[in-house]
Amino acid sequence: MSRNYHNDLSIDQDDLNRCWIEQPILYMEWSEKWADACKERDQFKEQLELAKADAVRAVKKDPKKFGIADNPTVQIIDATVSKHKKVMAAADKYNDAVHNARVLDLVRTAFEHRRRALQGLTQLWTLKVNRPPRST
Repeated sequence: MSRNYHNDLSIDQDDLNRCWIEQPILYMEWSEKWADACKERDQFKEQLELAKADAVRAVKKDPKKFGIADNPTVQIIDATVSKHKKVMAAADKYNDAVHNARVLDLVRTAFEHRRRALQGLTQLWTLKVNRPPRST
């Protein structure tokens, strides 16, 4: 993530006009980042599946190379594949991509909350401006 979403989510109560103008632009920017993160997550998932398939083929082809007996059971193959270096590296990348996509989905939700907060602050400002002066 190139920009800090914490800064983008902040509201300057003294400049609500600017915040309202920025809101849809920021929402769209962060939504696009979320969509890109989902695409990346899906690509890493495919890479993980390919790495698993390659590892399964390798284990079945030469089980002794992996320290297991001939004709291994599905459970033994799965256990061996899950410890395979390439599978573990692909799983790490996939898990990081899943985390990134989840965080960006939460950022999108936070921008929806920001919009509602702007609505409330604008209503309060309007009530304050249109309130008749108090007599003392």
